[in-house]
Amino acid sequence: MLRIEPRNKFGFYKRPRGDKSPRDPKPVDQADSAILELVDGPKDVRFAITARAVARQREKGLQTPNQLTMLNVGKVTRFRKDGVEELEEAIKELNLKKEQGRGKESEVD
Repeated sequence: MLRIEPRNKFGFYKRPRGDKSPRDPKPVDQADSAILELVDGPKDVRFAITARAVARQREKGLQTPNQLTMLNVGKVTRFRKDGVEELEEAIKELNLKKEQGRGKESEVD
């Protein structure tokens, strides 16, 4: 978020040329302004949820995800450089974490 100052700190609205009405000048809007930048990073929520959905569907033996998951895969990979590869890496990480969790459970038993 980038805060910006008002353009005309002490200005007034200009009257249209030829306007002879006896109105008082109105002050210019002095409200605070800001520029908001939406950032899409590797920890994006939709990216993580899509990776988890694909991993879960592959675990069940489905190599082709359902229509909604395919739509989300397209959304999260479309504007990312190497988006498909990043998604596959995230899926592999989820599978590794799941396998490590299973290994710890078997050690306890």
